[in-house]
Amino acid sequence: MLLLPVQECTLQAASLISQRKLAQASEILVEIVTSLRERRGEFERAEAGQQLNVDDLIFLPLNEDNDADCPDWDDDFFGLPFAVFAPHAGKPVAKYEVTEPIAAACTGVCLFLLGLCYQISAREHERQCPETALKTASSFYNHAWTTLQQVSSNTSCSDTSTTFLLMATATNAATCCYELADLDSANAWFSSLRDILTFCWLKDDHLAMELHNFFLMTSTITTTFVAAGAA
Repeated sequence: MLLLPVQECTLQAASLISQRKLAQASEILVEIVTSLRERRGEFERAEAGQQLNVDDLIFLPLNEDNDADCPDWDDDFFGLPFAVFAPHAGKPVAKYEVTEPIAAACTGVCLFLLGLCYQISAREHERQCPETALKTASSFYNHAWTTLQQVSSNTSCSDTSTTFLLMATATNAATCCYELADLDSANAWFSSLRDILTFCWLKDDHLAMELHNFFLMTSTITTTFVAAGAA
C-alpha cells in the first residue's frame, strides 16, 4: 500500500473539516482507518529499512486555504485539522510505502480528526445532544493519544513528528472533559500537555514557535479555569 493515497485522503478530510462538511470528512476518515487496519499484515511484512521512518513524516495543521497555520490565541481548543505529509527530499512521494509504524501514525491522525469532527459539531450544533458528541470526541481523542504514543519517539520530540499532534490531542481532550464537568480528567490531560511542553525541542521555525506558544498559553490559562471550577 502506497502512502500517497493516504496522504491525499487526510488532506481531503482536513479540507472538508475546514468547510464544516463534517459528515463527509468522517466517512473518509473511517474508510482510511478501516483500510489501514484490514491491511495490517501487509505492513508487517514491509521492509522498514528501505522505507520512510515515522520521524520523517510531517504533521501540519491547515487553515481553510490548506496552508499551514496556528489557531487564534483566544481559541480555547485546537480547531484546525491536521494532515500528514511525506518529505519531498530523496525518494519521490509517490514511491513511499506504508509500514506498520507509518500506518499507526496515520491512524492516529485520523482518530484525532474524527474527534475534532465531533467536537466542532458539539460546539456549533448545541441543540443536537452536544454532550453525546463531546463524549464521542473524547473517546476518539483517547484512542488517538494511545495510538500516537505508541509510535512517537522516546528520544526526541521535534516539530515535524507527532509532537504538536499530541499537544492538540491533549488540549482538545481536556476541553471536552471540562465541558463535560469531568475536571479530574481535564487536569490529567493538561498535565500531559505540560509534560510535552517541558521536554520538546523546537527548530528555528516561525510556525513551530507560534504553535508552541499557543499550547503554552492554553495550558496556563485553561488550567486556571479548570482549577477555579474545581474549587
